[in-house]
Amino acid sequence: MEFGFLWDEDKIKRTSAALLHCTNISRACLTSHRWRSSPMNTIMFRALPLSALTLRRLSTFMLESMPDLIAEHALTSPFRFLTHLYALDREPDAVRRFVPFVVKLPTLTHLAVSTDLPADVLEDILGKGGCPHLLLFVLLSFGDRTGANSRRWAKELPSTDPRIVVGRTSEWDAGVADDTRTPTLWKEAEDFLRKKALGLIEKDCFLLADYDGGVAF
Repeated sequence: MEFGFLWDEDKIKRTSAALLHCTNISRACLTSHRWRSSPMNTIMFRALPLSALTLRRLSTFMLESMPDLIAEHALTSPFRFLTHLYALDREPDAVRRFVPFVVKLPTLTHLAVSTDLPADVLEDILGKGGCPHLLLFVLLSFGDRTGANSRRWAKELPSTDPRIVVGRTSEWDAGVADDTRTPTLWKEAEDFLRKKALGLIEKDCFLLADYDGGVAF
């Protein structure tokens, strides 16, 4: 669901009522324009029948959708089987706030955030005490048409962790897209890491567009 425009009260009520019957959702994407300070993410996320859901993939503004998020929520039924998470929050401080939740997700293997991060936050996620099963961590610059942000993020990256990939996208649902989409965010980043492991890409290269044939999503 994308909330780029204001929803009237009737649409909110009808959608909320319909969501109560959607108990088989395994992939969820909720977005809004951050600059509008829309409460819709919070309203619609709370309308989901969370107690009946087993989410596998999630893409949303974390602090808008779950303003009361705490670490212990990671072990509850909606999130304990979550493997892929794309947090759309664009401020490092926002990521810092939900790191305690992320590192407790017991099955998380793929994580993407929409901002560059300082060394201490990267360490909290990737270091000892961080995400225990994380295979891939993408710093994903949204709407970065020229690639200026992603190039800067890769150049100034304060970590050499081999699981990190830096890229860019214009797709809100990049984190939950069906595997039939070619290429998906996760498949492209996985291929990048595989080629690095094989020595086909330099170990100090983290930017997708920097290798032969690499087009950032």
